[in-house]
Amino acid sequence: MARKRKPVLLIGFLLLSIILINGCQTTAGVAKGVAYSVEGAGKDTYNLFKFIQTADKWIRENLW
Repeated sequence: MARKRKPVLLIGFLLLSIILINGCQTTAGVAKGVAYSVEGAGKDTYNLFKFIQTADKWIRENLW
């Protein structure tokens, strides 16, 4: 009985290890994606703010 359990436990352990390793890589990929999205959103917000400032300055100079 003990001999039959060893291969099953070994296969289960290897399968669990592979799943955990892949899970860590997936988590790292998601974390990098979120970090790049936040960085991009920060740059977009800064560019939008500069555009609004420029548009406001143009409106004050040309329309008032």
